[in-house]
Amino acid sequence: MKKIILVFALLLSLSGFAQNYPGNNPDLLTGKTVKVLPLKESLQSYGFRGFFKDAELQKNYKKSGATTPYKVLVGKEFKVTAIERYKKPLKNDVRYRLVLDNAETGTLYYDYDEVSSVEYPFEVIGGLEFPADHFCSLVTPANAKPHEPDGKWFETTKPLEGISIFGYKGKESLVRFYIDFNTGEKDFQTPKGKGVTLTFDNGETISRPDDDVIPASDGGNVLTVKIMAITPAQVKLVQEHSLISIKVGKYEKAIKNGFTFKEQIKCMLK
Repeated sequence: MKKIILVFALLLSLSGFAQNYPGNNPDLLTGKTVKVLPLKESLQSYGFRGFFKDAELQKNYKKSGATTPYKVLVGKEFKVTAIERYKKPLKNDVRYRLVLDNAETGTLYYDYDEVSSVEYPFEVIGGLEFPADHFCSLVTPANAKPHEPDGKWFETTKPLEGISIFGYKGKESLVRFYIDFNTGEKDFQTPKGKGVTLTFDNGETISRPDDDVIPASDGGNVLTVKIMAITPAQVKLVQEHSLISIKVGKYEKAIKNGFTFKEQIKCMLK
């Protein structure tokens, strides 16, 4: 019974985390209180990236190499007082910095990445409220031939956490997940394996245990695999519940953007 309770608590915590990252709409953080979340034990020695004492983003807060030590920031709460646009030196791309206030640290600046949530360290106290069209703006028609005259393919505009999604809207709708999974291995190229499993916040899974999992064509430690939600029950599952973890071969990781994936799929199939 205790094990069941612990698993259920884990599912709730993971599914809630997915609503903390605003993607390309960082203004949603204005006025919010954010809390710095713990890192996996294996990453704690590296500390946190992106926290600076100056608006020019040149002076790391409590600098230890290129990062801030883990124990200095973990668990701290900040008020987001402003979102500011800036241009990186020698580049034309526009980025965002979050202006953060805390009584102990004073004003800090966080270099926000609107493309990837991989290093985004915050929980938003009270969660985020997304505008109605936010997730549908992250979906676009796909250049793929439909199965039937009235069918339509859609795709996500960019990968999140190495995951791209294609959805087919028709009499028999389906959803494909294309996954590039970084195993984190440092000493050797990851060998191919078998099996991929998606786990959702209600404990249900979509699994293909016999599918081959192969290294990406560019080598290294990225495994590539695809898996589909194809039955009516699976298609309903991916629209109603957030993806919280993926297992590829023997490797497993928690997913931060499951809520976003769910909302994107709903936009594709509505």
